[in-house]
Amino acid sequence: METIEARALHERLERGDAIVLLDARRTEEYEREHLPGALGAMSDHIVEWAPTLVPDRDAEVVTYCRGVDCRRRLRAAERLESLGYTNVTQFAGGVEAWVAAGYGLER
Repeated sequence: METIEARALHERLERGDAIVLLDARRTEEYEREHLPGALGAMSDHIVEWAPTLVPDRDAEVVTYCRGVDCRRRLRAAERLESLGYTNVTQFAGGVEAWVAAGYGLER
């Protein structure tokens, strides 16, 4: 499974690339702050929510969570692939790397 770094993700989002960002953290964490444009998609519920959040199984989807030590992004990505999503990438650095790179969050 592919991964993406903060700078590359930011550049692609700024360019307007069609990327669906899925925040795999708990709902309350997502509601507190998240990457711009991200959808809340807690990894525990991704199997139920994915068809509604991302109906196109060929869409480019990037999962993330808090940081490198957080495994929710990986679980969400694996579950999406098991549902037949074909273009799933992980942003392993998550919120921590995003902020460390100087990029803002939505609150």
